Amino acid sequence: MDIPALTAKLTADGKFTQAARLPGLTIGLAGRRYLGATILPVRVVEENIFRDTSIAYRTAMANTGTRYSPTVIEEGATVGSMLVELGEIDRASEFKASDYDALVKLLGRSGDMAATAELLQWSTKSLALPVQERLEKQRWEAIDDARVVRQGANGYLENVDYPNPAGHRIAGGNLTDANLDPIEVMLTQQQLLAGKGYTVGRIVTSNRVAGLIARHPKVRAAIGGEGATVPVRVTREIVNGYLQDNGMPALEIYDLTARNPDGTTVRFKRENAMTFLAQTGRTAQVDLPDELRLLTDTLGYAAIGRAAGQQDSGVVVKVKYQDEKPVGLRGETYATAGVVVSDPEAIAVINWTLA
Repeated sequence: MDIPALTAKLTADGKFTQAARLPGLTIGLAGRRYLGATILPVRVVEENIFRDTSIAYRTAMANTGTRYSPTVIEEGATVGSMLVELGEIDRASEFKASDYDALVKLLGRSGDMAATAELLQWSTKSLALPVQERLEKQRWEAIDDARVVRQGANGYLENVDYPNPAGHRIAGGNLTDANLDPIEVMLTQQQLLAGKGYTVGRIVTSNRVAGLIARHPKVRAAIGGEGATVPVRVTREIVNGYLQDNGMPALEIYDLTARNPDGTTVRFKRENAMTFLAQTGRTAQVDLPDELRLLTDTLGYAAIGRAAGQQDSGVVVKVKYQDEKPVGLRGETYATAGVVVSDPEAIAVINWTLA
């Protein structure tokens, strides 16, 4: 079987799409995990437009009654709804002529199985993963900014706004300002969530923000003791211990970046944002190759619906042979997807100035 026939067979059999829908890809590859996917994991849905009625805005205290009284059902006491309209994500990629020549040699030397493995590896890296990376960017836009920006061909631009409760996304001040007290600002957001019945479970920020906080004179003085005037050497571990002493979790660093189609680099999560994520009690499972991982305290999900022309939901990948010069393979992937934040009041963000 030659390369055009092998490619056509893999496409007809749905092998490229099957590889793209492996659950493990939704959280990234080993050494390149998407932290946002542990907060808003992928969920395959049947409809592209639907109303989610499990959006939580506060935690209500349970009712009291006599020992034999019936349970009181209060519909709508703690939840709202959100109309979800999924958008389009797509990517095209070409198997370069030089790589194609190498693939032909591999097929002749090692047979169909080796060539199939090479093709599936290429389609995963060049086609399937870019969809997951776009979803990861949208997760952090929804979490940190309460707005996802959808951009596409022919100047398409759309802003998708999410619930943004007052006080949940604030300007924290300049971390190079010696008069600023970063811990006090952080405690403000912790207390905001506590006032709504939430406990902060995670604080996610960048390496740069964590470093500026560790070097801040107010933080050094607070850790050094009451009235300390001599700067103390403060490590990240010491800062994290101090935060935990004040009822906050240790800082998680997330600096993962991706490449835009034009070759520029973009961060998934803004460098100046510090994100407080509360414990929600929601859980989700991800079926990895070697384990079934339970994700705890999720805040919603990244929905993947049914792409145009498809009978079922999920990412779609197609690869075809092109005999025009330069000879090679062209692949495309597309998905109808979007982010749903089920607990908008379980998020608090500080936007620091870094210089």
